[in-house]
Amino acid sequence: MTLNLTLPDGTKTGAKNVYYSGTTRLTTHYPAGNAIRMVYMKTAKIGASTYEGWWCDANYNTNNYDRILYNPNVTAEGAIAAGRLGVFNSNGKLILLSTAAFDITRPILYVGTAYTASALTRNNNYIAWGSSFSLANTVPGFTGEAGKPVFIKGTLSGNMFIPAVGVLTTTVPTTEDGYTYILLGLMNTTVNGTLAPEHPMYRFYKGNFQSVAQLAYQAYTNADNAQSTANLAQTTADIASSAASAARTTANNAQNTANAAARAAAEAAKTATNYLYYDLSNGLVVTRNHNISSTGVSSLTDGNVRITTDGMDIYNGQVRTASYGDTVTLGNTSSSNVNINNSGMLVRYGEDILGSFGNNGIGLGVGQDNKNYLNINSDGFAINQIVQINGDTSGKPVVYDDKIFQITFNSTITELDLATEAGATLITNDNKTLLHTEGEPMSTLSFGVGNTSNGVNTSTFGNGLTMSTRCGFAVGMFNSVDASDIFVVGNGTGNGSKSSALAVKTSGNVVVSGKMTVGINPTNSMDVATKSYVDQSSLKITSSRVITLSNSGWSSGTTTVDGMALYSQTATVTAIHNSHPVISLGAAGTVPTAAEEAAYALIKAAVANESTKKITFYATAVPTTTIRVIAKEVE
Repeated sequence: MTLNLTLPDGTKTGAKNVYYSGTTRLTTHYPAGNAIRMVYMKTAKIGASTYEGWWCDANYNTNNYDRILYNPNVTAEGAIAAGRLGVFNSNGKLILLSTAAFDITRPILYVGTAYTASALTRNNNYIAWGSSFSLANTVPGFTGEAGKPVFIKGTLSGNMFIPAVGVLTTTVPTTEDGYTYILLGLMNTTVNGTLAPEHPMYRFYKGNFQSVAQLAYQAYTNADNAQSTANLAQTTADIASSAASAARTTANNAQNTANAAARAAAEAAKTATNYLYYDLSNGLVVTRNHNISSTGVSSLTDGNVRITTDGMDIYNGQVRTASYGDTVTLGNTSSSNVNINNSGMLVRYGEDILGSFGNNGIGLGVGQDNKNYLNINSDGFAINQIVQINGDTSGKPVVYDDKIFQITFNSTITELDLATEAGATLITNDNKTLLHTEGEPMSTLSFGVGNTSNGVNTSTFGNGLTMSTRCGFAVGMFNSVDASDIFVVGNGTGNGSKSSALAVKTSGNVVVSGKMTVGINPTNSMDVATKSYVDQSSLKITSSRVITLSNSGWSSGTTTVDGMALYSQTATVTAIHNSHPVISLGAAGTVPTAAEEAAYALIKAAVANESTKKITFYATAVPTTTIRVIAKEVE
């Protein structure tokens, strides 16, 4: 082979010989696709002769940087031609990608060397192949759309994936079709494509073609929320059960009082037979008045009992204090009393209803417009008013607001409604919140100590926090106040030393006050990389080391490698970043001597062991002179 270069001034160098090594002319030494590095020498002394021409770096090969080798030996179920895609069946054997089921826990491989009936175990397979290859060789008749991702279409059953008819597609679904899609690679043409190193799965779900990993995360989040809702429902049920128990206790106490009164009346009747009076209009009367027959019932002034067909009444003088019939009444009918009938029980204080228990639920207390402070019924549980329990100077409760806490039920979910009417506010220890004013209702939350929620629908959780941005949320303690913060994590130490560790702005920007630490090496394109990781990666690519190979350091015997008998010499280094480092001749002087070139030409390979930090060089014969070689990606 010769090379005739055109120079910048338009002249040509003339045809110059191209040498592969020594005086060996270059012919077909390199496979197609290589970038070859050459050096031009005017007067190269080789042996007793002088040569002019181009010399190739015989060990420089660039045809392997667009792929990732899968190094372990792989056994195939049967013959598979090179350039095809292979997958693993349930027995762990490699098969050609087709409609047969394959194991998704194992890699998809590009077959670099053909499997034959006599050679079913190979190690020249790749988990990524960046060069364009024909997918129609794997799936006959397949065509796709150039520039589009190509997917394996099928259904998933446990760890096994069953491809659909046609196997491959570049068309993604626009409606739910019941199929799962595994990303294979990218189409270069309508037939040729590449193999990607990773193969995420996708499905069409709820109007979008989206990652199965994202769907799994959303399902986990929904399950967590459902558990929280169930816990809240249980708490509500416990509260309702406690209130019902209190109502039953009150009813039992009323019944016991009635029973005691009846027993007292019976005892009085036994010991005062002279104090009985009966007529058709008043029935049977038990009294402590000795002259009942002459005075008549209408003039009685002391306690008595009347028993008629309607029931029994107990009087204190002329004031009825209890009655027992279809309705049981305890107390003066014009003041505080208890009424019990088949509709339930009612407790009054004067004209105000203090408590009710019946088919409509349980109500306790009385506030503005005769609204109960606490309601429990089939609709749920509600605290309707904030009340100062010890009252004002008149002794009556003071109402501050309306409906501050409510839990309602429906057929599908338990909901917690806080401050849903008139902008009421849930207030805890020493917190300040913006109460309802004219205009838009306010719904604010403050949990903790010394917080201030003074914006529309704002929330604060912690100590000494302030949030004024509409729908803003603050957590932590003593945050610095900025009207553009919609989410903030405070890390201040007091009112005089406020600061924020993290702030999310209404513009979408995120501000981090301290350093952001990355705990692992980045693996995806959107990962954050540390400076040390970038520096180390650059060092691995650009590092090189000069290694001296003594002519006396070669092995006395040969080792058979790929059918060749080779001598070996091992060198120890500090670090290795490539198991097959690129080597080149490093001359002792400015230009390699003929003896150095002849010795270097005998070296056929260099294999590195990253764990032992040793590089073994192999030569077809023992070089007669000491030479220096440059090993790249080695320290």
